[in-house]
Amino acid sequence: MRIKLLPIVLAIAIISCKKDNANDGKQVTNINDLTVPGSFKWNTSNEVKFTIGISDSKFQNLIQVISIYLGNPDQGGEILSKGSATPLNAFNTKITIPTSASSIYVVKSAPDGTKISERVMLTSNHIDLNFGSSGLTKSASAHSSDKSKSVTAELAATPAAEPDCQASITGSDINFNSKQVICYTSANDATINVNANPGGTLKINAPGKKINIQTYNHTGLNIIIGSNTTVIFSNLELKSNEEIINNGTLNITGKIDVNGTLTNNGTSNINFLQINGSGTVNNYCKLLLTDAQLDKVLNNYSYVQVSNNVVLNSSGRINMIGNGLSGAMFQTNDMNAARGGINGSGATSLFKVTGKIDQNAILDAKQSSNRQVFSGNIELCTDQDIPAGFFIAPAKKGCEAYIAADGCISTGNGTPPVVIKDTDGDGVNDTEDDYPTDPALAFKNYSVNYIKGGSTAAFEDNWPSKGDYDLNDIVIGYRYLVSTNAKNIVAQVDAEYSLIASGADFKNGAAVQFPLAAAKAKIITASAGMSFESQQDSAVLILFNNSKDLQLTGNTDPAKATSPVVKLSVSFSVVDGPNINDFGVGTYNPFIWNESNGYGRGYETHLYGKTPTNLVNASLFGTVDDRSKPSSGLYYRTESLLPWALELPIANFAYPIEGASILNAYTSFDKWAQSGGAVNKSWYNDSTNTNSSLVYAIK
Repeated sequence: MRIKLLPIVLAIAIISCKKDNANDGKQVTNINDLTVPGSFKWNTSNEVKFTIGISDSKFQNLIQVISIYLGNPDQGGEILSKGSATPLNAFNTKITIPTSASSIYVVKSAPDGTKISERVMLTSNHIDLNFGSSGLTKSASAHSSDKSKSVTAELAATPAAEPDCQASITGSDINFNSKQVICYTSANDATINVNANPGGTLKINAPGKKINIQTYNHTGLNIIIGSNTTVIFSNLELKSNEEIINNGTLNITGKIDVNGTLTNNGTSNINFLQINGSGTVNNYCKLLLTDAQLDKVLNNYSYVQVSNNVVLNSSGRINMIGNGLSGAMFQTNDMNAARGGINGSGATSLFKVTGKIDQNAILDAKQSSNRQVFSGNIELCTDQDIPAGFFIAPAKKGCEAYIAADGCISTGNGTPPVVIKDTDGDGVNDTEDDYPTDPALAFKNYSVNYIKGGSTAAFEDNWPSKGDYDLNDIVIGYRYLVSTNAKNIVAQVDAEYSLIASGADFKNGAAVQFPLAAAKAKIITASAGMSFESQQDSAVLILFNNSKDLQLTGNTDPAKATSPVVKLSVSFSVVDGPNINDFGVGTYNPFIWNESNGYGRGYETHLYGKTPTNLVNASLFGTVDDRSKPSSGLYYRTESLLPWALELPIANFAYPIEGASILNAYTSFDKWAQSGGAVNKSWYNDSTNTNSSLVYAIK
């Protein structure tokens, strides 16, 4: 392995030497001598998208909270973004992160208060993660176009809308002449005959009445039993292309052979249940059986009771699906065959055997390593001695699983888990809810370095002409708090700005453009002079119109008095807001314009590559030193790809004094730029490469 790596190491060394020799080891001191890669965007931060899903089904579709930190949260790491996720809906967010950062931490908080924390390397601008029950099960840097997460758990399905009636019948004979929807009603107990060889759908709705089906000829017929309606069969064969949906009471006095689908949302009393062929039974309430033989799938979301015996053959499977904090329950007297599989998902479920379990299955589990019957989140409650080989962890023998008593389960089991209070009822418990008494708000998302003051944007104001690159004509500090609701929808933005320096002779205004339609932003409170600009299709927040009105001196000449830093703030609500993944948490689009005589509002200066607002003077693009290409979406660049502004992910950036180039103030700036940002990523915060006599630092 070392022999194979050596040529690669040598190649890297040679390339590095060539880069260093490009300028003969000398520092570039003239901005016009800089040579930067064509792909360089002059960014000290990257916009990173996250898709974080959950495959842990223990809590079903209850909200789990995802928090993203820059740094270890146990050691003071700063939180950047926070939101909700479920097995059905991933947490999608977008954060601006310093290019110097190599990793972040992701914490998943479950409804019961348990947490899982993982460190994740920043290897891409789209990080795709998935949390299982014990940690990350997937970590992919490649972007996935499918934002949905695959769900390994059985989740309760949303009921399909019932079909509308095409014919209504009250008589005792129901004949289908074509595949149609017939609705049967009766004000009395009744016996009916059904002939439905063409197929179709029969809806039976007779509240408080018993409907006995005496003759039943059918092919491809679906039956929907209405609420509080009792339907009685003696024997029934449910064919592969048929379904019965019971919303009331279904009584089978003999045997039902399920090759199709039986969905029980009410109470089903069945003497003998057999599932085979392509059959499936979905039980969402109370399924009461005398005997059962299972060769296919029974999905139990609630309560199944077998008063005599259940036979689970090798092709049979029982899925026990808890509903978040409470499990499902299956109780039988005997289990004379246990050759299939019984799996639990969601909250821990209970499989209770009051009589005997198949001794052959127990013996097989003792003698073989692959004869497990129980798996997942489930407990087997029995007095018998059960070997460990009967289970795949976390399945185990036990009788403590919590089963909540309700309208379907008359007698529950176990002790309720500690439930953390959710005062505002938005689905996010108070511990994780940043606004526990406000159902419209749930999570706080912060721009980078928020606690320490935020970030800085430094501008040259001579656009479309190049300036002297002291980057002190306008220096603005900023930080953002973006609040979202329980569905990760942006609901409110709180922003703070600081006018730190205004070294130019021009009268410059400043604003920020947000990725939001203008009509959606409504100011709650704002500093004097701040407002959203009219005649804009997007939300453009005016910070000030003339910096000279705010600072007497520009804070760029150490020989002159220092003007106070001007603090500005705004809070605005967002109506019908976007997802945090679309709005993001970061720099947004700050810009300045030259309000001096002979110029005007159209002289907008933005960060490299950022788009102008619709009030820009578009005729200025491509003039003087500007080489923007609007048709290609390329803005604010010179022929040699120089910018007019930089953003720095620190507060109180020590910007160059008047007339001092950024190249001379920061002696590693040239290396950072010419490497395309690959080296000296923290040049703006490196005292060893800072010429302290050429920078102005506000204390």
